[in-house]
Amino acid sequence: MASGRQRSRRRRRGGNQAPATGIGSFSDDILLEIFVRLPSLATLVRAALTCRAWRSAVASSPSFRRRFRALRPAPLLGVFSYLHASAPLPVFAPTYCRDRDVLAAVRSSDFFLTSLLDGSWHVDCCHDGYLVLANTQSAQLAMVNPLARYSPDYIVLPDMGAGTPEILFLGMFLLSSEEDPMSFRVLWVCYDACRVRAAVFSSDTWDWRVHPWEGVPDRTLPHDGDKYWLRSGNLVDGTVYWLCENMEYLLTLDTETMEFSVSELPPCLKGRPHCSVIIGGTKGGAPRIVYDTGNDIIQVLMPGGDEKGIDGWELDRVYHKDDPGMFYMVASKDGFVYLASVEMLYSLCLETLHLEKLAPRTFGANYISSSYFMAWPPSLVGNYGRFAVLEDDPCNA
Repeated sequence: MASGRQRSRRRRRGGNQAPATGIGSFSDDILLEIFVRLPSLATLVRAALTCRAWRSAVASSPSFRRRFRALRPAPLLGVFSYLHASAPLPVFAPTYCRDRDVLAAVRSSDFFLTSLLDGSWHVDCCHDGYLVLANTQSAQLAMVNPLARYSPDYIVLPDMGAGTPEILFLGMFLLSSEEDPMSFRVLWVCYDACRVRAAVFSSDTWDWRVHPWEGVPDRTLPHDGDKYWLRSGNLVDGTVYWLCENMEYLLTLDTETMEFSVSELPPCLKGRPHCSVIIGGTKGGAPRIVYDTGNDIIQVLMPGGDEKGIDGWELDRVYHKDDPGMFYMVASKDGFVYLASVEMLYSLCLETLHLEKLAPRTFGANYISSSYFMAWPPSLVGNYGRFAVLEDDPCNA
């Protein structure tokens, strides 16, 4: 048996020991300082969903999410492409990545789109983690989140006459906010020889509002009068930009006011219909025109007029290619332009002009339909509105 002196020594040692501490005892401020140093959004999602307290710390701090987005842009998980024109569904090619959490997110997702095996679907846009696909045979749209594996939301298309010989489909765009995941709008745009028309679907009313036709000045028409006088558009910071096929003018749509406007292209682009051009944006949302001269350089133009860049453009940066014909531009997001060659996918940072290899093109598709970027899950964005009701519902526990 231990002597009284030994028992007394043990009690004194135990009484002098500091109470055990761990990461669970950290305040939200300290916890978020740790989280902001995580290498990717995928790693943050995995860590934050470990327990309710950690999820709540991220979900309740918009300032932390803004800071994390600025430091860690959403990773490009892959691209959707079509092997041939009659393929019922696109194929997904993941990007090359060494981040184990990003790879785990890709492996656990439904990028085969197994919920849409009935019919032929075409990817029209991708935004905030959602794919918007159209089925012209059933006149439906499907909104699919491959990461969440939820059942698709189906939307009946509005009757705007798209697909007739006189009226052509111009584009579809998903309008949503990273800070309001439960609310969204879908923009559907058509055009004919001299007019444009938009319809907007709202998740609040679950219905379409079809806006009237708006005439466009005849000066936007190409010289040969071809009815295909507009190229595909790009959504940048709440404005949709379409290049006219004759490379003389730029058609824009403000998605807040739903007003169309026309402006002239800069002289360096005018009259060059075979020039490869994409309109993207910086991390802050400011628009940029990126174009390939067809020689050995890619030039970046910045707004020289008002904040939307409608009244003039100025040369911002020039990238010199190692091989003049090595790649073409396919997408732009968050200050990066994504390019493809016969063998490889690349990303070009608009701020540093650093070119990085993303993935080998081993999937054999010629047409890249859409680029898929990982989005923040709604559970990490906040408890409010309809999302708060869903989160607190015991049926969803």
